[in-house]
Amino acid sequence: MEKGGYTRGVGSGVTYKRYFHLPRSRQATDERIKLLQTQLYNERREHQQKDVLVKKLSTEMIEKDVLVKKLSNEMTKTKGMLSQLMNQLAAQGVQLNLSSQLQVASDVTPMGAYEVDET
Repeated sequence: MEKGGYTRGVGSGVTYKRYFHLPRSRQATDERIKLLQTQLYNERREHQQKDVLVKKLSTEMIEKDVLVKKLSNEMTKTKGMLSQLMNQLAAQGVQLNLSSQLQVASDVTPMGAYEVDET
């Protein structure tokens, strides 16, 4: 800072504190620190909540991935069994029209949909 209360190259009346936006009082500095601490606390809390959510979603994705792999394996086994059955039927001279069989299969009631009368 130069003599006369101004900063060189900026002009008269512009002090070092004003040019660099330094607070004019200790109270303003304390208030700014409290504000920044509150913002930091809120951002940390929000970050922790997001971390918990990401971990939960990651666990769910792993569980679903395992389920999809199990279902895929079951479908592969079923496909193999159907292929063997088709080969056996073909060896016995039986021919099937698969398109009509697929339509019938889609009309069948799913398992577990039947009511049981226990009286």
